[in-house]
Amino acid sequence: MIDSPIMPGIVRKNDRKIVMVVLGGIGSAADPVLGRTALEAARVPNLDHIARQSSGGLVIPVAPGISPGSATGNLALLGYDPLTYLFGRGALEALGAGLAVEVGDIAVRGNLAMVDGKGVVTDRRADGIPTAAAAPLVEKLKTIKVKGVEVEVAQSAGHRFVLRLRGNGLSAEVTDTDPLKVGLPVITSSATGTNGALTATLINDFTAQANALLSDEPVANAVLLRGATGKPDLKSFNESYQLSAAGISSFPLHLGIAAATGMAVYPVEHTFAAHLAAVREHWDEHDFFWIHYQEPTSTAGVGDFNEKRRALEKVDVHVRELLDLNPDVLVVAGDMANPTGHDGHSWHAVPFVIRSAGTLGDSGVERFNKRDLRAGSLGQFEAKHAMMLTLAHAGKLRQFGA
Repeated sequence: MIDSPIMPGIVRKNDRKIVMVVLGGIGSAADPVLGRTALEAARVPNLDHIARQSSGGLVIPVAPGISPGSATGNLALLGYDPLTYLFGRGALEALGAGLAVEVGDIAVRGNLAMVDGKGVVTDRRADGIPTAAAAPLVEKLKTIKVKGVEVEVAQSAGHRFVLRLRGNGLSAEVTDTDPLKVGLPVITSSATGTNGALTATLINDFTAQANALLSDEPVANAVLLRGATGKPDLKSFNESYQLSAAGISSFPLHLGIAAATGMAVYPVEHTFAAHLAAVREHWDEHDFFWIHYQEPTSTAGVGDFNEKRRALEKVDVHVRELLDLNPDVLVVAGDMANPTGHDGHSWHAVPFVIRSAGTLGDSGVERFNKRDLRAGSLGQFEAKHAMMLTLAHAGKLRQFGA
């Protein structure tokens, strides 16, 4: 883990290169009708090839039975203990969307949504509105002024946007306005601590103005806010591990994770080919590449088994290019489980394989999926230990103890 007391004494720098590919939401449970997961149904010969050459197993993003958020699952893979580094997602989304977050600021993630005449949520994600269609609605939100604070709004992706408040006396000790389920009314934000009353009032003011501006919109006539947080306080990834790291993604949250941890940040288009192109372009500049590819999660979010299967097969077409780069260590993993037919993320363990000169296919598995990797040589372990294992395979850890 990044804050392990033994880390400074054992980590060492060398010129070996690491590529960690995180496929969003590939952890899963068997479809209750089909009896298998989308990853088992997908034809992924290149991922299977990597699995046969690797040590493999399953990782638990947080702890048994705990369903992680996407930020939580990814930070855990990077060595940040999810039970220690607890904060809302708002600031990470803001950083990824290009907003600076300073000490004293509060950032909140937002959804464009639909409510009925009584303020009850009928669609939390505005019918999957595309980013381009959401842009003029976010432009409306940018006109909102709230007395006493500076308001900044930035578009994220699809139905998502980010709100940043800057002023005196702000606090993240507030409740969300998002009820997290349809059929429930939008929540009035309230303080959860002694310092949250002002911020809750400001959030409610913004919400009222936003809903008035959007009231005639046919697809998104309201906003839902959640995940208020201040500036993230994360240990430097590069300094702690003695790496020169690059973060590559098309999704603002994950770009925000890269920025918050101190990585160089490279935004790319949504295709997996674009992610790999960025690795090739910056290959000589870094020794660690963290690639987060969002599409498997995005398709699973609508609960479509075949869409998730197709998304995985599209990734696999380009996976051979990872081997062509010939990294000293290659990790392919999931960040959390997002099963088709399941409402949101789940607690299930997720696939993890690591390929290096020292693995030689010792897992004895034939396919890259949860059922096969359950029998892999790495067994099942908490994701927060993945970076230590990765550094060890790259020869970047000295012996510990006498």
